[in-house]
Amino acid sequence: MLGLHAGWRRRGPVDHIATGASLALYSGFWLGMILVVIFSTALGWLPGYGALSPGAITGSLDWLLDYLRHLALPVTAGALGLIGQYVVVARAAMSDIVTEDYMVPHGPKG
Repeated sequence: MLGLHAGWRRRGPVDHIATGASLALYSGFWLGMILVVIFSTALGWLPGYGALSPGAITGSLDWLLDYLRHLALPVTAGALGLIGQYVVVARAAMSDIVTEDYMVPHGPKG
């Protein structure tokens, strides 16, 4: 919906914000590095590398939770990248369609 609104109201404030944010999200490698710097290095909430912590015992609940903690950053970066891609594609499609003859602007009739 954000991409459609940005394409319908081109060059408006929503278009500028949505396009900038979606292009930033669309660049997955850059986004992944930013997420690692914030959530791993600065805050220390999530691990920044590897699939498991050293010494994790396979098959236990702690192993599963450790594995999920290691998956959090890559999955988040991938999902945010897809959201950015969908916004860019929807905006481009709406920008093409809005210029067609059958599209009528909203407003009072008269």
